[in-house]
Amino acid sequence: MSDDIPEVVEPAIDYRHHFSNYATDCLKIANKDGLLVPLRLNSTQRFVLEQIRLARKAGRPPRIIVLKSRQVGVSTLAEALLFHACHLCDNRSALVLAHNIKSARAIFRMTKRFLENLPPEMKPKRKLDNVHEIHFSENDSRLQVEVTGEVRGYTAQYVHLSELAFYDNDAETLRSVMQSVPRSTDSLVVIESTANGVGNKFHELWVNAIRDSQDRELPDWERGWTPVFIPWFRHEEYRIKPWFLREETTQEEEDIMRRLKIALDRIAWRRWCLKTNCDGDRDTFNVEYPETWKSAFLLSGRPVFDKDGMAYCASQVPPEKPDALLPSQSEVDWDESAVGKKTTIYEVEGGRLRVYFKPQDRHTYIIGADPSEGDPGSDPTPLAVLDQMTLNCAAVWHGREPPDVLAKYAVWLGFWFNTALLVNEANNHGIDFHNTVLRMMYPNLYFRETSEESVSGEKVLKPGWYQTNKAKHFAINTFRKLVREKVESHRDDHTRLILDPTLVGEMGTLIYRRPKDRLGYSTGQTTIEAQPGHHKDCVMAFAIALAVHRGAEEAPLEPLPEAAVHSAALEAMRLRERDPDAAERFALDMTGLTCDDLQRLSDERHSRRMRQEALGLGLMR
Repeated sequence: MSDDIPEVVEPAIDYRHHFSNYATDCLKIANKDGLLVPLRLNSTQRFVLEQIRLARKAGRPPRIIVLKSRQVGVSTLAEALLFHACHLCDNRSALVLAHNIKSARAIFRMTKRFLENLPPEMKPKRKLDNVHEIHFSENDSRLQVEVTGEVRGYTAQYVHLSELAFYDNDAETLRSVMQSVPRSTDSLVVIESTANGVGNKFHELWVNAIRDSQDRELPDWERGWTPVFIPWFRHEEYRIKPWFLREETTQEEEDIMRRLKIALDRIAWRRWCLKTNCDGDRDTFNVEYPETWKSAFLLSGRPVFDKDGMAYCASQVPPEKPDALLPSQSEVDWDESAVGKKTTIYEVEGGRLRVYFKPQDRHTYIIGADPSEGDPGSDPTPLAVLDQMTLNCAAVWHGREPPDVLAKYAVWLGFWFNTALLVNEANNHGIDFHNTVLRMMYPNLYFRETSEESVSGEKVLKPGWYQTNKAKHFAINTFRKLVREKVESHRDDHTRLILDPTLVGEMGTLIYRRPKDRLGYSTGQTTIEAQPGHHKDCVMAFAIALAVHRGAEEAPLEPLPEAAVHSAALEAMRLRERDPDAAERFALDMTGLTCDDLQRLSDERHSRRMRQEALGLGLMR
């Protein structure tokens, strides 16, 4: 009998069923220092992997949607999972979609690195290996990386949608891709993205997934997407050794530590990241490294109106409750049998008009209109009423009507608001609008002065506000300026800016957008757009009214317009010749100024315009 002890041979790991071991033993990644290291799953990656395991255990096809902070490793995990399946299983297809070519190339470099650094005995032969596809010859499995676009006809068991919130055609792309994925527990779809505002498909999917996850009565088989949120303070790498004492933390940092229950090493990382990566901008940090999923959406997407302004506007909107201060819904009509003013306003359930301030004596008003086709599938066609003396939103009519019908409502509402100045977007459907207003012989329609460089070669007056990208920015910037000024004055003297809930809701969805080519580089002009699924028509109607208001050239948002000053000054001077006391009373009633003050302002306006003409600057309206 031999004294030799037989060698114990450990059974080989079945990498098909042990992904964590496969990742560590077989896959290499480039770490943040540029070194090639094994893929050892971090806590974030292990958490996402556990959600996939739980879905499969429950008999559900794993559909994972991840809202994340920057660089927490979710994309790396998704690529590793897809590569693992195609490398070790037969007849598998994996598809990765990115929002631009730069991102697609970066993702595919990761996949190529996995392939090139496999252990020699595990490297498969390839039938195809190019810039966006790898096809293994031995098991007939393949991986494909594409930029968002037409993907119909491609069947994949495993899909990774990277940065879905930034897709131009997010809803269409998602529908096309999901039709190709079989409903089996072996399949996998991972959507991962940072937030890009509200209203897009990623936001919609996320909110629905959160709602389903909180519904304890929902049967397990009805659950769709599993939401996974990765806040910055849960990622294990976001901590460094503090270079300062606890006593040297700011009050803000103390509040964060207490609220989030985190240690000083995470505050040290936050302080470093805020200064180094975010240029000291806390809003940028909160977008890139959010604390909660709600704040991630609200602060992202390059919002047009800043968060302080939006918070202020939201605080001034009457809450929509049964006992709220929100005005009743009503409609506007024209009563031919009435004597004098023929406009009638009557309450009706589901009415399209809300009046926040009834017409005031000696107040002047501007009604902004944004016409469209007016059919059920078109954009809304709102009317927004601006009180020029308070700059509040006096009323909003919000519905859908063809331009000629909308013009009738505008005229009726205009007569009610002291024969308000009507101003409409002149492009496209605006022609029918102002032609109808002219046919109705309404006496106060806005006319713009065209440049001598126009086609006619001379200065002429044309009806309506001509909407260009430049004009849109001007109108919206005027609105932004009003909100900023009201936020500041509210802190000092508690003046209020009253806006309509629909108007405030649209303000929160507006973002700046810079078109990008397929390489991901910015092209063209920055535009102002509403998030997908939302509208900006009510905002534009009110913004146009504000832009036309132009109280004074030095202070465009002064409540008293220069035109009103000039008109009142002329009338007061004529009256002063017959009855000086009556002229003083008239001036004070109309403007709050004395006759002398009115005359001085009118003279200054006249002198300024004469200087402009002499310098060739022309007139501005």
